[in-house]
Amino acid sequence: MAQTRPKTDRDEITIARSIFDEIVGESEREETPEEARAKKGGEARAAKLTPERRSQMDALIFLEKLYHAIDGATNRFQMSTDAFRGYDHTINEVLGTKVDYGQIIKLYKAANPDEIRYSGGDCIGVKKRVVCGNPIKENISTSYVERSNLTMRMSMQRFTRLTNAFSKKFENLNYMLAIFFVFYNFCRGHKSLDGATPAMAANISKSFWTLKDILNVAPH
Repeated sequence: MAQTRPKTDRDEITIARSIFDEIVGESEREETPEEARAKKGGEARAAKLTPERRSQMDALIFLEKLYHAIDGATNRFQMSTDAFRGYDHTINEVLGTKVDYGQIIKLYKAANPDEIRYSGGDCIGVKKRVVCGNPIKENISTSYVERSNLTMRMSMQRFTRLTNAFSKKFENLNYMLAIFFVFYNFCRGHKSLDGATPAMAANISKSFWTLKDILNVAPH
């Protein structure tokens, strides 16, 4: 049976770098019957999740959650995101002196009109922009989190583009994400960690979790 380390009232959190990137590119909402009928000529499909563009309010809500999550952090840390302008003022407003923040701006050439449905334009350059504080420029990057998102897409069929495997309900999407993150962090060994799980490397767990261990900690 899996073992976890005892929890203290408040563990000290030390953060060096944090990088953020969206999973699906845009936030999700449920399609209304009117929208479905307009697109499908009378066929209502209200269960489909359809994309909405990110807004500054989305960034603010996310950063407020982050602020509470790192409430015990004892050090200033560096943060990197893509070029979404919604972060420009909200990060300084919410995190203030806790963070040195920079953006990575990718430049793309125009996509081939015949291929744009399946792939965007080729990346032809990258710029790094200091937004607030004093981030180390060579560390402004979203590569790690983008690779993590790719792993998630490759591991869950419902994130595969241009298929009918998408989640029909937002709650089901959240449940699947929770299962994936538990498996990734507590069950799966990583070559970069000499075969250990991230939870073992962080001294949160002493062994590999099994399906039985996951079911034991799942809410009933």
